[in-house]
Amino acid sequence: MNGNSFFIKRGKKACLIIHGLTSSTQEIEELAYFLAKKNFTVIAPLLRGHNTTIQELNKTNWRDWFNSVINAYNRIKNSKKIFVIGISVGAILALHLARQKRASALILLAPAIFYKDCKVKLAPFLKYFIKVKTKNYKKYFPWRKVSYYDIYNDKAIKERIAYKTVGLNALSSALSLIKNVKKELKKINFQP
Repeated sequence: MNGNSFFIKRGKKACLIIHGLTSSTQEIEELAYFLAKKNFTVIAPLLRGHNTTIQELNKTNWRDWFNSVINAYNRIKNSKKIFVIGISVGAILALHLARQKRASALILLAPAIFYKDCKVKLAPFLKYFIKVKTKNYKKYFPWRKVSYYDIYNDKAIKERIAYKTVGLNALSSALSLIKNVKKELKKINFQP
């Protein structure tokens, strides 16, 4: 699927799967195929600015990404049940969606609610001086010559469709989304 949006029509129950920041739908393809084999309709939007260039991503914000999610949701909104699955910032977008639309359940994979690295919080200020920051997972994978991703398998790294850098405008926007969603958490209701 080359990291682009995809839709697999199957049963009356649907899964909306949302990838993470700087990534693509490639990271959820295997899960999508598994769910489709179990007779779920599956839709996975490519968030705007992703699978293009880091410069294009940096021109977008969380509202653009959320519009990608809403467009996908509208294609499955008449399903008997809707399960929303999100990874990292995709999980935050899933929470925001569940606040506004009908969701039977949420599956949040590594939701980016809290960042350990205190430098991340500086992104809203640093974006005026630094446009792009290279990801560095060397402290987790010290034996690697280059360590852009937090993936253990070297073959998977070579085939990964994702940015090796993060745009600070995009990261700053993601932090704004996270701040909004934290306020919404108590207001999320599920509709089986």
